[in-house]
Amino acid sequence: MIKQLGYKNAYMFGVVNPLNGDSFGMINSHIGEDFMQIFLTQYSLQLKENQHSIMVIDGAGWHHAKSLDVPKNITLHFLPPYCPELNPIERLWKWIKEHHLAFKIYKTCDEILDAGFQAWKKINPEIVKSVCASHLANQIMLKN
Repeated sequence: MIKQLGYKNAYMFGVVNPLNGDSFGMINSHIGEDFMQIFLTQYSLQLKENQHSIMVIDGAGWHHAKSLDVPKNITLHFLPPYCPELNPIERLWKWIKEHHLAFKIYKTCDEILDAGFQAWKKINPEIVKSVCASHLANQIMLKN
């Protein structure tokens, strides 16, 4: 019988547009304001010229870090505390875990990172729209 006595984590950062299915994500073995800065910078570079993104995020400490240099083409929209159900990407995280990552044993952190990367590669616009769309998300997106 295989037992897991310890654990390692990998962290996915992602942005989705529930209306058109666009998505951008990154995975890393640690979490914090340094990786948040890398994520914001890389996401900003993916946006088209004259495109602006409103990123809905929760209250994690690294989202509020004073040292963050938020690119001009991104606006951070903070959700009220303890309301993950208001963030469309939370449904995608659950879907990825259920369909690609749960009930598997990974021997190394590199295996975890690779599994997360492979799972993210399977995300497509139809999955994003199907999993992340909600009446509330559509209202927020249409107002902005």
